[in-house]
Amino acid sequence: MVFVLFGLTQGTVTARADYYSSRTDTVYCTREAGCSDVHLKTAKHVRIGTRLTQMGMYYLEQNPNLQDLYVQDVSNFPEEEIEQLYPYMVKGNVSLAAVLMSYKNYNDSFGDDGTEAYQKIVNDLCPVSAQYMRSCATVVSAAINAAGIGTCDSPNTAGLVTYFEKSSDWKNMGRLRASSVQEGDIIFIDRKSHAKEYESGAMKDDEYSAEVEYLEPYTGGYDSTGHRNYATQDPTGSSSEVFCPDQDGDGEVNDWEAEYWRCYWLRVNPGTGYVPSYDYYYTWKAEAEAAEKAAEEKRRQEEEEKAAKAKKKKKRVIHDHIFVWTGNDVIQRYFPGSDGNIVSGSYSEDYSEARSAAISKYNFTGDYRIYRYVGSDSELQGTGE
Repeated sequence: MVFVLFGLTQGTVTARADYYSSRTDTVYCTREAGCSDVHLKTAKHVRIGTRLTQMGMYYLEQNPNLQDLYVQDVSNFPEEEIEQLYPYMVKGNVSLAAVLMSYKNYNDSFGDDGTEAYQKIVNDLCPVSAQYMRSCATVVSAAINAAGIGTCDSPNTAGLVTYFEKSSDWKNMGRLRASSVQEGDIIFIDRKSHAKEYESGAMKDDEYSAEVEYLEPYTGGYDSTGHRNYATQDPTGSSSEVFCPDQDGDGEVNDWEAEYWRCYWLRVNPGTGYVPSYDYYYTWKAEAEAAEKAAEEKRRQEEEEKAAKAKKKKKRVIHDHIFVWTGNDVIQRYFPGSDGNIVSGSYSEDYSEARSAAISKYNFTGDYRIYRYVGSDSELQGTGE
């Protein structure tokens, strides 16, 4: 089927008309005011050269026969309509499948599992990858499966590369020039070339933060306010926070200091009137200082291990980023004014899941290769037909 936007279709159609072909059960709409043809209720195939009206949207949602849908202008689609009409809109079109499930730009996707449409697609079509919503490979798997031109489900790039290399439907095109890349191509790049974006994306992840160190539980002492017996309650706070019987620091507990000590604990323990011995303070202080020293040593060791791990990783060349090339034209159909050209996610074990499916930009740098779909539906790639 051939459909030329803004004018000619199969048959003679003016630039401002709706046309229904009973032979092919197809609605063609090119009215500038939008499409609301009554045949949208029943037709199997819908080709809209402008946009849908609210009435047209309603008709389509009620259509039990709809098989595929092409809409030139989808910028006014609410997300809930995208979710319902998505399978029909992206048939055979990986690039549009990727755009319609994504955030407008990658800043929106840091520390996030993606749009509701994206999460639904992954859960329905890529159950293996569902626990890694922010993996770049999950994004690619979801777009390919949603377009109906593959059955891959891998949250890691190695699995996808194996899938592409083994499948007769995909061809390794090598390192093409930017001008030779086509909508729906999958670009696979070396992590070393991708390091800057990889690290910046990870560090902006809302879920990533340095682990807070907590003191290991230990027995002895009171909490810093003296409210509980040290035999049953772990102390809290630092060694400087506990009430000290030697208030003036002269090494002795004088009568006035002893009275301070007694009055303090009578206020703390009004029900029992319990006043602990001075050993409480020295026991608690010694244990708190030991715990602080142990925590500091633990932090030091973890910093050394982290630095050693990072240094080791810098020496490795790992092919671990992959994304969908859409080109800017497809993106602008849904996000007018965007300068993006790809849809991707980013994942790192060290920094949690960095970001989910989102529009961003790639400038063809570094070590990359391109996989292109050449299967039976390859003539549909990037056309929406």
